[in-house]
Formats: sequence, C-alpha cells, structure tokens
Amino acid sequence: MLSKAYCFINIILVILGVCGGYAGQKSKLKYHKNWKLLPDQSSCGKSNSYERIVGGSAAKLGQYPWMANLIRKDKGHIDLLCGGSLINENHVLTAAHCIVSGLNFVRVGEYNLDTTLDCEGSVCAPRAIDYRILKAVRHPGYRARKMLHDIALIKLKSRVRFTRK
Repeated sequence: MLSKAYCFINIILVILGVCGGYAGQKSKLKYHKNWKLLPDQSSCGKSNSYERIVGGSAAKLGQYPWMANLIRKDKGHIDLLCGGSLINENHVLTAAHCIVSGLNFVRVGEYNLDTTLDCEGSVCAPRAIDYRILKAVRHPGYRARKMLHDIALIKLKSRVRFTRK
C-alpha cells in the first residue's frame, strides 16, 4: 500500500512540475518513469482565452478544454456527479470524494449541460464524448470525515482524442 501511495504522489509531483508548480525541479522530474504520460509542455494548462473570470460570467465555447464531467450512466439515465480536469489523454484529476459507487464514465467536451449540441451563435463544438473509466484511485491517505488528501486519479479505458475545435 505504501508503494502505491508513493507512486500516486510522484505522478502528482510530475504533473505539477510540468505545469510550473515546482520551479527548479523540472530537470529532475523529466527523468521520472511517468514523464511520458504527460502532455507536451507547450500545451500544458493552456486555454483558448487569457481571461480567468470567476463568479458569475459564462465561459466561452472551448474556453476550458480540460474540464471533465464525472457521470453515472444506468439504463438510459445519466447523473452528473462531479467535475475533474483532464491532465492527459488517459487521466483525469479529481477530488477523492467524487469517487463514488456507480461512477462509470467521464464526459469531455461538454459546454452546456442543458443542450445536446453546444453552440455560440453559428459556431458549434463537436459533440461531447463519454469515456468509460478503467480505474479510479483515491489518495491512500484520504479521510472523508476530515477531508484530508481529497485528491484522486481516474484512468480512462481509451484515449481522449484531442481536437482543435
């Protein structure tokens, strides 16, 4: 169990290092065994917009392409359970409290939860795609009551296909 915890923490540290969270550590981190799992540094954490408005303004179509919905599909019924961030084509970072019974899909490319096709004016995004979850791992130190180590990693069954639209 302890080696699983170290592996999980190493993956998070590598991610933070690539995206600038651990300045000066990048040269050491690039030799980590999981370095190849991460996206190209030129695209890490970049959106189509430079604005970061919080608190009431609607996002633009495609503004936050790394956003993911964690959903449960059962007999034609869909429940939106939580959110996460796509960190590469196979993994989603989320909160440990989001890993619940029945969670079976991650939806990417969703802009408006109320519409089937997401459009702004005459410009429409490709349809959102649901990816089956292969494995979900909570931080081994997660404690629900105290909300300690509330972080988890989801591995998708198939790779996300990135698009420019």
